[in-house]
Amino acid sequence: MTKKFFCLILSLLMLIFGFAQKSNKKAPVITPEERAISVQFADGLKYYYSENYKDAEQKFQNVIAHNVSHAPAHYMLAQIAAGKKDYASAEHYLKHATKIDKDNIWYWAALGEVMENKGDYASAEKTWAKVCAMDGKNEEYLLHYAEALLHQGKLTETIHTFNKIETLIGTTEEITNAKVEMWLYMNNVKGAVGEYDKLIKASPSNETYYLKAANIYISNNMTDKAFPYLEQAAAINPKNGEIQLMLGNYYDAKGDKNAAFKAWLAAFESAEVPVEDKMPILRRYLIPLAQNNATPEQIQLAETMTRVNPDVVEGWAAMGSISLRQKNYEAATQYFEKAIAIDAAQFAIWQDYLYCLVKAKKYSKIIELEKDIVELFPTNPMALFTVGTAYANLKQPEKAIQYFEKSMKYSFDKEEIGHIYSAMAEAYHDMGNEAKAAECREKATQN
Repeated sequence: MTKKFFCLILSLLMLIFGFAQKSNKKAPVITPEERAISVQFADGLKYYYSENYKDAEQKFQNVIAHNVSHAPAHYMLAQIAAGKKDYASAEHYLKHATKIDKDNIWYWAALGEVMENKGDYASAEKTWAKVCAMDGKNEEYLLHYAEALLHQGKLTETIHTFNKIETLIGTTEEITNAKVEMWLYMNNVKGAVGEYDKLIKASPSNETYYLKAANIYISNNMTDKAFPYLEQAAAINPKNGEIQLMLGNYYDAKGDKNAAFKAWLAAFESAEVPVEDKMPILRRYLIPLAQNNATPEQIQLAETMTRVNPDVVEGWAAMGSISLRQKNYEAATQYFEKAIAIDAAQFAIWQDYLYCLVKAKKYSKIIELEKDIVELFPTNPMALFTVGTAYANLKQPEKAIQYFEKSMKYSFDKEEIGHIYSAMAEAYHDMGNEAKAAECREKATQN
């Protein structure tokens, strides 16, 4: 109700402005015909704000039938037409209104919006240019003008208009991003970075602007130009993980492995750096672990990952792999258990975990996990073989043979099959069945 009342007041004011005379003149005598027109227009407003658009339209049509120069009636008819998306009729009425009252900015602004809705951006541009000439300090009008320019691909003019808007309302992330995208679309990297240079000049202690400028250069394969921005950003906030990550990438590209590692390690210290950005670095350092001893760099990165991102499986798995390589099977099992608690479906982790349990002679622990192992890996020969090995070492050869036979069923590797037969031979020996033990030993030698 308040909104309708406010709109009604605005429309009545518009009507008053349409008929007002200069204050130094006497008010003219209102004729009966003029009074009747005023009543018709007032009734039209009443119907319009009651959403009775059919009767409102009829009242406004009656007004212009008696007074074709009644600009407010043309304007209201345009509003009704625009509401029905009849933009051709809305344009017709607004052009009449602007012709009658050339200085009414509302009429011109409404015409600009109608042109936009029609998709006639060339006409919208001209209309909004006129509106902005009438009021150049209204950011909404300037934004409409910028939109009309943008739709026509007039990017330089659009940027210029955005600059005017920023002088009125200050810089905004949305406008800056829009200008940057336009500069880049025009392949003007310097212009795009220049937008952040202006922000840096205004706020030299905000590392975000340096970072965004650097990102533009990096994305356009101009890494050397990005480096000064990264250095300044790191000087402002050395704990910014994103900055350190980018510095690490830069040093790595330049071949400075020591500086790259220091920067990446600092990035790992930040919980704000996404794990997916850390993982390629961690994996890269862990690749040599399969053939070489663990390095301090591998240990530092993995330890940092577990401390900063304790809910990420890869950190614990990495620490488990490092401990395995160091033959510290007791520690490795603990790390792998934490990894499995986060994600129990990764067989590679289970495989190393079970291996470490065997090496640490934790056979009872393997039996505790028997149900999980069988449910997760019912057809994996090595998983089943491990359970059998645990039973064999716990002096339960009958159970061991059951798992060895299941393992044999799913194994297709000759060397693996040979190991299974050898284990079965020992189990049959423990049972006192030397005939079966000899048979298994013979089969083991054949594989």
